Amino acid sequence: MTKLNIKIKKLPKSELEIEGSMESDAFEAYFEKALKEIGKDLEIPGFRKGRVPENILLKNVPEIKILEEMAKMALNEHYPKIIEDEKIDAISRPEISITKLARKNPLEFKIKTAVMPIIKLPDYKEISKRIISKITDTEKRFFCF
Repeated sequence: MTKLNIKIKKLPKSELEIEGSMESDAFEAYFEKALKEIGKDLEIPGFRKGRVPENILLKNVPEIKILEEMAKMALNEHYPKIIEDEKIDAISRPEISITKLARKNPLEFKIKTAVMPIIKLPDYKEISKRIISKITDTEKRFFCF
């Protein structure tokens, strides 16, 4: 199972910031998947679309593009798990920023999302008692002879 280190910070206006990192081994596992995903649409002369060998892909695709695809795949897979595990009521599309992105290093990221606001209702039983007591006091005064 992938080990994620997560810190959650409450922000104003019903927002949360999730700061986290994914272990380098877990992040590195996305390398081949990302390379295949990029290779599906890449056209290189002499090869059919989607049939470019890995060594040719590595020569023609900048490493940062592969790393970005790896981060995208990792966060697409793990963001829903983070939300579920931490019991976060996210109500908007997250703003994701990558803070550290390098081969054989942990992936570090920040996710900012709006959450369901916490609404504290007043004690309705106490309010109803006060209203009823006012009504009965008024009736007593009104019907006194």
